Amino acid sequence: MSKLLHVNINAKDWKKVVAFYEEVFGCVQMPPEKKISGDYAKGLTGLDGADIEGMTLGFPDDMDGTQLEIFQYNIQDDSAPGTINMTGIGHIAIDVDDIDGVTKKLIAAGGSYVGEQIRRTYDDKPDLYIHYVKDCEGNIIELMDRKN
Repeated sequence: MSKLLHVNINAKDWKKVVAFYEEVFGCVQMPPEKKISGDYAKGLTGLDGADIEGMTLGFPDDMDGTQLEIFQYNIQDDSAPGTINMTGIGHIAIDVDDIDGVTKKLIAAGGSYVGEQIRRTYDDKPDLYIHYVKDCEGNIIELMDRKN
């Protein structure tokens, strides 16, 4: 049995990224604030002197579902793919009810466009509108809106 629990975003400014996801998607903080340091952080990450702060966020319509975990490392390393403390992710996909409205909120909150909104039509299921955008730190989000 497997279940996706959370997606982690390593941020340069975790509080800014948390506020972005709260504003744009209505995410809700799930305290307590994360503070991982000392031997525990070193053992977990293999990084001597690592201190990690952050917050877990839930989506308002599915608080028990997949969550976002926003972390900030005191030691960031973007020099090579696959390092535990590199910033960002590939992309996350978020299902929304109003892709145009969410895109406007995202841009107003400091996000940006990657490409244009695309419509995929299927014979056997609702049309799907997809738009790749970026959050306030440049992490890519795939917005998906299934029209009935």
